[in-house]
Amino acid sequence: QGDDNLAEVIISYSVFNDEIEEIPRLGWANITQGEGNIDTNPRFKDPAGADEVVGTIDDDLSLRAGSPCVDAGNNTAVPADTDDLDLDDDLLERIPLDLAGLARFADDPDTVDSGVADEPAYPKIVDIGAYEYTP
Repeated sequence: QGDDNLAEVIISYSVFNDEIEEIPRLGWANITQGEGNIDTNPRFKDPAGADEVVGTIDDDLSLRAGSPCVDAGNNTAVPADTDDLDLDDDLLERIPLDLAGLARFADDPDTVDSGVADEPAYPKIVDIGAYEYTP
């Protein structure tokens, strides 16, 4: 197939443990690493969970202190809150809650910000991943 039929996927502000060529894909896709990716241990609290099997429901992918994912995301990439997750009738704000229902934009004062803020509305940088770090 020609290049006109390739899907272009750019992955940014994510964690990679493998080379990009190792990412499984179906069909024709060209995957490129964008900006802000991390290739070190993300320091999840318990990535294998109580059953010691990665990828099951008991895994705890929240972040531990010292995670390179803390304050390392890109605020401009967080989509609008079109489902009004916080029930405040503001559908134009960025998604305000993480997967645990906690504030999506929270600053860890002990971590140097390495991500992208969006001043003045979003000065606290989102963490990489589904959960914001909470001490």
